[in-house]
Amino acid sequence: MDPIRHLRFSVASLVLIITLGTIGYSLIEGWKAFDALYMTVITLATVGFKEVQPLSPEGKLFTIVLIISGQGDDSHIEGVERFPALNQAIANGTEGDN
Repeated sequence: MDPIRHLRFSVASLVLIITLGTIGYSLIEGWKAFDALYMTVITLATVGFKEVQPLSPEGKLFTIVLIISGQGDDSHIEGVERFPALNQAIANGTEGDN
């Protein structure tokens, strides 16, 4: 994947996760948009400051899913950045130049 396309994909996936997190907290916990956005950002950034308000059991489960999704996205982005040769080999269906 070319670098510009990868950057667009990375930004789009981050925006999608933040948007879904904000909507999720708004629907599940009934929070205002700004509180839901704040909670999403501190969760994804692994700041772990504290909850905006106490979470319901459903909100706790949603937070777990949000953390796993955010970390998976971060791992994907970092893997592509750190191992470009491996990613190119995978994309080409080869194991390398040996």
